[in-house]
Amino acid sequence: MDALTSFLHHGTLPFTGRGDQIEQLLAFWRSAPDAYSMQIALVFGEAGVGKSRLIDELGPQVTHNEGLLIRLKLIPGATISFASLIARAIRWNATARGLLKEPTIESQAESVAALHRLARLRHTLLVIED
Repeated sequence: MDALTSFLHHGTLPFTGRGDQIEQLLAFWRSAPDAYSMQIALVFGEAGVGKSRLIDELGPQVTHNEGLLIRLKLIPGATISFASLIARAIRWNATARGLLKEPTIESQAESVAALHRLARLRHTLLVIED
């Protein structure tokens, strides 16, 4: 399907010119030594430069490699707790729900425990967007 047809049917333009960044992020994600460690990478830039689109393109590659992508969005001015955002992100992720025996997450401790369990079960990438 050509780029114009894809745009007309799906509303997205081809993702070009950022392959090196995708590869860097995948290499960083793969380099985590074990399920009990955490690494942090910061992807930053002005609004509209394509940070979310970069993650949109990264996600399928993570899941294709038996990984798990948990993606949460911070909402400016919102008073919702970080633990609630984690719980919501896990609830919206069908793979995460399937991996957890008890997907109901109510408290901060349960959110952290669920994220920890998921990271032990699958190589996990947690994305926090603003």
